[in-house]
Amino acid sequence: MAYQQSEYRKKKEEEAFKDQIINNKNELAKDFMNNEIYEAAKIEYEEVLNLDPYNIEARKGLLKILTYERYNENKFKPAVIEKQLQSLKKMDEKDPHIYVLIGMLYIQQEEYKNAIESLEQALNFDKNVASAWYQSGLAYEYLAEKCQYDNKQSCSEKESSTYTKKAIHHYQKAVTLSEWNSDYLTNLAYIYLKTGEYQKAITHYTKITELDHSYMNAYLEIALTYRIMGMLEESKNRLDYLLDLFSDNEITSLKKNAGSWEYDNIILFEIPEKHYYVLWTQALNTYLIQALENNGNVDPSNEYSKQAESLIDQSNHGEESPQKLHDQIVEEKGNQINIQVNVGEKSTQKGKDLITEEKANQIKKQLKSDIVSLIKSKICSQKTLKPFWDEINNQ
Repeated sequence: MAYQQSEYRKKKEEEAFKDQIINNKNELAKDFMNNEIYEAAKIEYEEVLNLDPYNIEARKGLLKILTYERYNENKFKPAVIEKQLQSLKKMDEKDPHIYVLIGMLYIQQEEYKNAIESLEQALNFDKNVASAWYQSGLAYEYLAEKCQYDNKQSCSEKESSTYTKKAIHHYQKAVTLSEWNSDYLTNLAYIYLKTGEYQKAITHYTKITELDHSYMNAYLEIALTYRIMGMLEESKNRLDYLLDLFSDNEITSLKKNAGSWEYDNIILFEIPEKHYYVLWTQALNTYLIQALENNGNVDPSNEYSKQAESLIDQSNHGEESPQKLHDQIVEEKGNQINIQVNVGEKSTQKGKDLITEEKANQIKKQLKSDIVSLIKSKICSQKTLKPFWDEINNQ
């Protein structure tokens, strides 16, 4: 009898311990979902199902993640994803993550006001869902941009300013809840940069580099911001560090460094073209520092511009580029040319670290835009910058 009682207690203790593990893992998965770390959430839910194959919360969590993966990888049309999300919503109409996913789908379809409505619903259920704050920030930022560039003038400058302020507020909330999330920090830093709050932008970009020393784009943004502020030595120092990272293949091959870098006139996709732009940016910094110290009496050619030009593939000089470029959109806005390039079939370049002349010329258009910005910001005069402008043209 005593033995049976002992076994019974032991079994109950094991069951209680198992239930505790399951509850902890479900809570951890929920926290990952709150912060859009879906891969980690998926691992936790799968481990729960290994312990309890019929656990409803874990099964429902995996269904949400599966729907997100289909959305993220464009495996299904938006209409199909929406039906799947509506089906999930019927299972639990108070699940904030479902409303976040619906909001993300609306953002993808540029239905920003519908997105905000869905994301606000998510926050009504749980104000600790960082992803709802972040996605709302995105929607408000896109609405502000739409106001600025919409030729139909569908909204006023005041409305655009209101949307921008709301975007900042929502990004701030997201960062408060998920302060180590580099995507959230990046968007908040960038909107500070766009609104002229340069020191706040640098503070948040710097925090990204403190959390992750190998996140390359943050160093470039810090350098560009310092340059706008006229702090050229600080800008150059950040780019020197970034250029060292380009020599580390492990770092350049990381997924986080494979994303696009978007600027006024171009979107950079591949590491060699990013390297080319950074080298020319450092060439400009070096020239500016020397020109300001020597009253403009400086050779515009320097080691950085020469290194940049060495990255151009000369094997097809004078021939049509072997790289197939699709969906090239050139839109003139006053004197500004916006170029978006989606790269199709990979080039048959001699080396994987080279770029085509065509791409180099596109990047040089961005460099010229950077120079115009420096003149407008009164960092340097047009007369001082003209030799470097000519140097770009002569390369």
